[in-house]
Amino acid sequence: MSHNLESETTPPDPNHGENFGYSATGYANSETAPAEYATFGQRLLALIVDSLIIAFAYYAIVGILSVFGFASFSQEDTYSLTARDVEGLLIGWLYEAVMMSSHRQGTFGKMAFGIKVTDMNGNRISFGRATARHFAKYISGVICLAGYFVALFTQRKQALHDLIAGTLVLK
Repeated sequence: MSHNLESETTPPDPNHGENFGYSATGYANSETAPAEYATFGQRLLALIVDSLIIAFAYYAIVGILSVFGFASFSQEDTYSLTARDVEGLLIGWLYEAVMMSSHRQGTFGKMAFGIKVTDMNGNRISFGRATARHFAKYISGVICLAGYFVALFTQRKQALHDLIAGTLVLK
């Protein structure tokens, strides 16, 4: 009796169907390893942790820059896009896109709650897809965060930004 190891380690054939014969966890038989989607609560807690990390990073960077005269904590012009706003956008985007496209597949908040972001086949996402997912979050938050609550009603617990970017959040 020979065991064909190649069939277990060969990546999915992209011409073999929508999910390429693999579940969202990467196993060929979804009955032996069904996808476990992250709960809304896990995702919310991860978001809170990540928001605190991003806020800390932002204020640390602005504080360092202000020491050298490159930034200020003043609120003189509250109605225009300032360098501070751009810094905040860049920090959040780079934090999420770099972390989610890394081998960790998630931010520190997501890792703290044992969840990761994948593509629809359970694979690591690219930097470009992580970028799309990050900026799609702005769409999720436009109307009272309604796009985040979509995760409560979709079969794969996908928020609007996951649907837009073609991603899953798994345990």
